[in-house]
Amino acid sequence: MSDSDTFASTIQYFVTDHIAVEGVFGVPPKFHLDGEGTLGPLGELGSAREWSPTLLLKYYFMNVQSKFRPYLGACASYVWFSDVKLSSQMANGAFLYTPQTGAALTGPTSAHISSSFAPVINAGLAYNFNKHWSAQFSVSYMWLSARATLTTNSSVGQIRSESKIKLDPTVTFLSVGYTF
Repeated sequence: MSDSDTFASTIQYFVTDHIAVEGVFGVPPKFHLDGEGTLGPLGELGSAREWSPTLLLKYYFMNVQSKFRPYLGACASYVWFSDVKLSSQMANGAFLYTPQTGAALTGPTSAHISSSFAPVINAGLAYNFNKHWSAQFSVSYMWLSARATLTTNSSVGQIRSESKIKLDPTVTFLSVGYTF
């Protein structure tokens, strides 16, 4: 899987001076998916956009008036994929070609990637310029697994192939915030 950058926005509400709930929403980044194992020789298998709105429960250290406030967070994200596009060798079913069966199993192929919940951990540092303006930098890690289902319409009938996708992205985030 390739790296990707995108634009995101957050909404954060402080329940207490140290505990905050944050929603993270963004433009879905486009990832290029590469094969491993038996699909490794095919290289890039396709691309997809990942939607992963995230809800975080964060604990801020230090007091509210501190310029620097480190924090830790955890919670979950619901992830789904759109704009799934297969590379040409995947879209025509060439990955099913074998010397024994020849091209009998190949044919037009479509793909679907399942949705799933993924746990997220987060650590960061907030810098307060004044009572209204701040900047934050954080690093998050997500344990993300999904299933890819490929459906090939071959001359001998429909063939379904499934594979587990393990993504586990590390996400860095830099933001500028305004407090009302």
